[in-house]
Amino acid sequence: MRLAALALATLLILTALVVVSQPIPGVLWRRGYGGSLSEEFWSALPGDEKVFLVGRTASFGNGGYDALVAVLDLQGDLEILSTMGWTANDAFYSASGDPESSVIAVGEIDDGSSVGWAVEMSSNTGVLWARELSGGDSLYLMDVLYEGDTAVAVGAIEEDDNWDALIVALDSQGNLLWSESLGGGDWEELRAVAKVGNVLYAVGTTSSYGSGPSDGLVIEFDWSGNVLGAWTVGGSGSDWLLDCASLGDGLVVVGGTNTPSGSTYYPLVAVLSSTTQAAYLDFGMPAELYGVSVDAEGHIWVPGQGVDDQDLQGVLAKLDQGLTPLWGATYGGSGEEGLRGIAFSPGGAMFVAGFSTTPSSDLQTVSITSNALYLETRSVDLQPVDAGVQASSSVVYRTDPNPTDEEAGVMKVADDQSPPEVQITQPQDGEVVGEAAITASWAGQDNEGIERYDVYLDGELVYSGTSTTVQIQLGGSGQHSLRVVAYDGAGNTGSDECTFLADLESPWVNITSPLEGEEVQNPVTVSWEGGDDCGVDHYEVKVDDGEWTNVGVNESVQLVLQPGNHTVYVRVYDLYGRCSEDSVNFTVSAGIEEFPL
Repeated sequence: MRLAALALATLLILTALVVVSQPIPGVLWRRGYGGSLSEEFWSALPGDEKVFLVGRTASFGNGGYDALVAVLDLQGDLEILSTMGWTANDAFYSASGDPESSVIAVGEIDDGSSVGWAVEMSSNTGVLWARELSGGDSLYLMDVLYEGDTAVAVGAIEEDDNWDALIVALDSQGNLLWSESLGGGDWEELRAVAKVGNVLYAVGTTSSYGSGPSDGLVIEFDWSGNVLGAWTVGGSGSDWLLDCASLGDGLVVVGGTNTPSGSTYYPLVAVLSSTTQAAYLDFGMPAELYGVSVDAEGHIWVPGQGVDDQDLQGVLAKLDQGLTPLWGATYGGSGEEGLRGIAFSPGGAMFVAGFSTTPSSDLQTVSITSNALYLETRSVDLQPVDAGVQASSSVVYRTDPNPTDEEAGVMKVADDQSPPEVQITQPQDGEVVGEAAITASWAGQDNEGIERYDVYLDGELVYSGTSTTVQIQLGGSGQHSLRVVAYDGAGNTGSDECTFLADLESPWVNITSPLEGEEVQNPVTVSWEGGDDCGVDHYEVKVDDGEWTNVGVNESVQLVLQPGNHTVYVRVYDLYGRCSEDSVNFTVSAGIEEFPL
């Protein structure tokens, strides 16, 4: 079902959410590349064997800014670092494709007025083709989705000081297939594009429509450029969207909002689907989210940037699909830091791109809180604008700089999506124990290490720690359940459970017939009664010095014995294996002799 049909007149309710400070995934490696001026990476595109990074640099190249491209292997070793551009300010903001084959990057060339820029590169950053996209007074591209033989890019186009949303499609040779310029009476911009099913969604910001000074803008369209619907997401303040990603049959969008306070801006996350929900996060500083990605387990990861005591700080959070924060982190030191793009490799490794002027910066755990808020969605009728977008060949000058300082950077984070494994080794499931104090033991493993185990007896926590054995005092005889939960540093859990029986008392048996010293005749019926707090396993019977015979749980046997004195023994065994015994002495008579007449 189309999201546009679900979004009309829907209130996005932001419920209060709190997460306490928790351990966060570790940074497996961190790389930065820069010179005497500033650099930043905007997008990370990992593949099976390498990761492609694009952004911009002021230290290297031919212009004020040049586009910056890096290729690293998944261990963080630099394979290629290149600049691309001319004498103007050139930048790449996004890349899409296969890093092992070819990648299309998009951005802008700014020489007083901007033109959009799209470049297809081989896996070694060799330029396959380059296009400038022009129209109106200025034009730029912010994101691209390259699939099959078509690349769809989004951005904005200006004419007579009026900015409109822009969507363009290029074929695999860089030829313009179609373009759509859409707007109202004021300002629109698109920042990201994603696919849900076979439908495309572009998100950005509008000040022509909505509830406040600016609202988030969502446009739904197909691969031929037909607009299927559009709506705004916002409240009484300023709200904006900077990235989006598919989440099942829904769309998760991120950006910023100052609707809660009217001044301070907060990171905004919303999931648009059959049940729309949203949340804004508070890292303890003004912040906004620049990226979003969903891992194989369905967790939502959002990087961004905040301002703490006038210093820029990166922020990063992990949310579940209910938008409850699982943990949050800041990234920064004494300098300027920010996190931009985030992506997962096909193998599940997570990469976060951004910039840092502090080489020692690392992720630091932080508590996240949020408060209730209402945002309204409104259907809007965007007007097509004849902007005359054209694509023309572009000249690309490529250089290979020699970095010195850490500025543009990327982190590979231990994206611990796999839950730990744990197996109870003692007691065994279904085992019978005979002591009130037992030793429980288990084995656990995790790819990033196990942080702790929680052990529950009959639903009550009896141990929490790192040991894999623990002494447990049982409350009494009967059935008991044991559950062990393993936690890793990312908050993933794995568990194992068993049930066992505690048989703490000895059984008893009492022969009731024949009586001690009684004289009886054949057949002799021997009867008894017995029991145990957890049940009898079986009885055994022996006559005189004979063998023991298992008679199950029967409480009587019939015997035919030679006349004379005999002793019968009865043993009872409980489920644990304890036994008790009783015996009786009696005489079997020869009976009445018969004489023939």
